Amino acid sequence: MANQGIYELEDTWNDGGTTWHGIRLTVTNSASASDSKLIELRIGTAPKFSVDKAGDLTITSDDAGAAAGPNLTLYRDSASPAASDVMGRIRFRGEDSDGNIESYSEIYSRLDDPTSGSEDASVLIRTAVAGTMTTMATFAPGGITLNSVVISNSNSITGVNNLTASGTVTAAQNFVSSTTTAVVAPTGAGDVRLRPNGSGSTTGQAVLDSSGNLSLSGALTAGSITSGFGSIDIGSSTLTAGAGTLASLTIGTYSETGAGNGKQVTGNSYDSSRNSTGTTSHLRFFNPNNQVGSITTNGSATAYNTSSDERLKDKTGHLAGEDALAIILADPVWTFDWKKSGESAVGWGAQTSYGISRDLASPGEGEPGNEDFMPWGVDQAKRTPYLWAATAHLAGRLADLEARVDAL
Repeated sequence: MANQGIYELEDTWNDGGTTWHGIRLTVTNSASASDSKLIELRIGTAPKFSVDKAGDLTITSDDAGAAAGPNLTLYRDSASPAASDVMGRIRFRGEDSDGNIESYSEIYSRLDDPTSGSEDASVLIRTAVAGTMTTMATFAPGGITLNSVVISNSNSITGVNNLTASGTVTAAQNFVSSTTTAVVAPTGAGDVRLRPNGSGSTTGQAVLDSSGNLSLSGALTAGSITSGFGSIDIGSSTLTAGAGTLASLTIGTYSETGAGNGKQVTGNSYDSSRNSTGTTSHLRFFNPNNQVGSITTNGSATAYNTSSDERLKDKTGHLAGEDALAIILADPVWTFDWKKSGESAVGWGAQTSYGISRDLASPGEGEPGNEDFMPWGVDQAKRTPYLWAATAHLAGRLADLEARVDAL
């Protein structure tokens, strides 16, 4: 179908020193209604394109379907399209303080790859920063770049500058630093809070305050904990950890005056406090057979307890005094010098004692100097039953002798 023009205007511009105008419409607006138009184009009675007296442009579509409309098309008819071609630009201009016309913001499309079937393009948003037009956001095939923060199409965020939010940042993905150091910090001295049950819930939260103190409302489980500059105060929480180095570790409410129940571990000591003068436990020992020992205190003394509950035993008889005395005589006390310190001492040899009665010593592991070396040990308290039985036996013999002497 042939093109048919209703009104066609033709002109020739042939002077490079002249500023030409193809069409100029000059209106003197002495008085007019607010909806007056400089230009209005219609089809029938339906307006399609208009420019009002304030310079506002309106493009109208009366399509009742779901298709996009109205559409504004910026078409660059290039015979040799190439990467980095700017396909079109929308500029926002105004005057500066001296009355100069300046570009303050712009949106433009950039051609990244013109290859047919695999075309790529980007949209850039630029603003004036200190007098220079600066790209603030780039929407590209590989993701979105906000200044230096990159949001990739694989749902990751990377950047070399700061990401600042005055409200809540919500993400369904992980926050991963692109370097070996990640910093999470408030704008000034304050708390850093981790809330696994939602931003409005303090259940299970961890708080790191400006003094470097870490407070936990739940359990802390770790392979190792290292702190060269502060303490970890767990309060009512529990700690399960492997090897670690701490300036101090406080559990519960430790008090040297006995005002609270708690524990404190430092490089020099393990301290325990209870707020009662009755018999209370400071340390308990367990194995698969349940509790097998404890350390308790009362108002004035400390007791080191080995499990001896009769309800856990089947009695098989009394230890004969003669047998107890024979074991004592077979395992005499030595005098010796420790090889490393040179200090003199008295006591027993664990291996010899173990050979006489296995309950007198505990076997070790490995050889001295090896990494897995654990020396043999002697529990002095294990000798008490033998001393008790032998003493009772000797006391009986002494009483018998005294009676025989008295009968002479």
